[in-house]
Amino acid sequence: MSDELDPDLAFCLRRAGIVPPDARATGMNITYKELQTMLPLLRSARTAAAEPAGVYAIASTSPERSS
Repeated sequence: MSDELDPDLAFCLRRAGIVPPDARATGMNITYKELQTMLPLLRSARTAAAEPAGVYAIASTSPERSS
């Protein structure tokens, strides 16, 4: 490839059998580095308050019956 890929990215691509076009190497490098900076956010511990299942209440989404 004309643009040198990050060694870790190049290894993963080789292992997966992916041969990207030369024109995409720069974009792949940039995206790979941006994703690497986001990994600590994705892998951090979450509290119970961060659980989206506790955000909605069934009563608030169902119509009320007036008798």
